[in-house]
Amino acid sequence: MLYPPRLGTLVASGAGLSKPGMTGADMHFLIVQVDPEVGLIVRRPTPLEALRAQGFPDDWLDGITFKGRPLSNAQIFRLIGNAWPVPVAAAILAAIGNVSIRGMQAAA
Repeated sequence: MLYPPRLGTLVASGAGLSKPGMTGADMHFLIVQVDPEVGLIVRRPTPLEALRAQGFPDDWLDGITFKGRPLSNAQIFRLIGNAWPVPVAAAILAAIGNVSIRGMQAAA
């Protein structure tokens, strides 16, 4: 389960994914799990969970290196947080396309 249930655009910081003005300990979203032995567990997202939350495919950063080394989790979170979420970009481009098509039809 994600908290909050609806996510906004994630913002990268050196400490991971966070809102502007928040400290590294405050997260933009959290993962809440139910463990039968412990109860509720609240934790930070993994890089894979952050990719999925932003709408990217699981393999979006596969094979990407920096200075010949695999990306660290911090680098992955920065890349994910500084990128446009796929669903948001798709919605904007679809809306632009719809307006352009209607405009061309009206001009004809």
